[in-house]
Amino acid sequence: MSTLERSQWRRGILASVVIGIAALLVVIYVTSGRDLASVVRQATATSLLGGATFILVAWLMRAVRFWLLIRHLQRRAGLFSLLQIYLATTFLSHITPFTTGGLPLQVYLLAQRHGLTLGEATAITGIDSVVNSLGVLVLLPLLPVWGLSLIASPDIRAGLQLLGLLLALLGGLVAYLLIFRPGWSAEGWLLRWAGRLRPGRARDLALKMAGGVAREWQSFSQALASLKKLPAGELFLLVLITMVYWAAYFGVAFGVLWGMGIYPPWQAVIVNQIVFNVLQALAPTPGGSGAAEWGMAVLFRNLVPTNQLATFVAVWRLFTFYSSLTLGGLAAARLLATPKARGPQKDRQPGRSSSPGDNGAASVPKGVREGVKVTND
Repeated sequence: MSTLERSQWRRGILASVVIGIAALLVVIYVTSGRDLASVVRQATATSLLGGATFILVAWLMRAVRFWLLIRHLQRRAGLFSLLQIYLATTFLSHITPFTTGGLPLQVYLLAQRHGLTLGEATAITGIDSVVNSLGVLVLLPLLPVWGLSLIASPDIRAGLQLLGLLLALLGGLVAYLLIFRPGWSAEGWLLRWAGRLRPGRARDLALKMAGGVAREWQSFSQALASLKKLPAGELFLLVLITMVYWAAYFGVAFGVLWGMGIYPPWQAVIVNQIVFNVLQALAPTPGGSGAAEWGMAVLFRNLVPTNQLATFVAVWRLFTFYSSLTLGGLAAARLLATPKARGPQKDRQPGRSSSPGDNGAASVPKGVREGVKVTND
């Protein structure tokens, strides 16, 4: 890790923590005055245990899903290693605006640690993200139904319906590109753009980028085609793991609330968290800090007693943000300090044939190696 990267990480951590704590103090002041002691006392051992149990299950499900996808590409990966990669990814999302920094790191670490090409790692990351989003999209049609019974304001009902429509359209576009346009890539656009340039370094760079994109998209398409051939049993397992993940992630709020002796309607708790997760990605602050604390307080203000609202938000944020910020930071520092890729020959399962696009570590295209090097620097 370079000095510049370390400096950027420190600034991101500082900004996310400071903004988050400041927002939480505002919530505490508005709901509980200055009585910080009472806020801490309301965080019972049961609420802490409930939140910790649910978040650990959620983390484990993400690691298991990675393991299943990598296994289908005829690679071997330890569950603990994949858990570290997921936490490192979450950590970088927490310290970058709009939570955008995690996916590139995830691609890089999967390629470095488990002998995948960048295209294969991108395919796994992309499919994992799509499957994860589909888990929420399955629930979106229920939002208007639950919202009508739980939210009185017509403006909010209309907003929820519009949000569901936009997300459904976005999901349809992504599915169309992945399934019906598997040959699409940015290569053609780059070649046309390069053709308009005068001969020189810019043109040569554009042509080089087009070639690299073509190689990586081919590897991505091959991996995607392989993953589309998942047997029915593995596909069912993938869907089941995804649903368990979301149940556990949403369960963090339930665990904290139940531990505090609060039992709101379960539909309202789920609806509020779906809305929160969609809107959090739009927050420009690192990890959505500030917006997350205030947003949860606003969404749950009618479900949690006012004098307990700050405690709920603080404990919920402890497990959904600060735990992965801390453990993920340690995991990222460890993985990036020792970027040791295991060769595909060792990772391939005995008795199984080579996966599409698997040329071995020694024959990875030059453009891929250069891409890894640039990312690492």
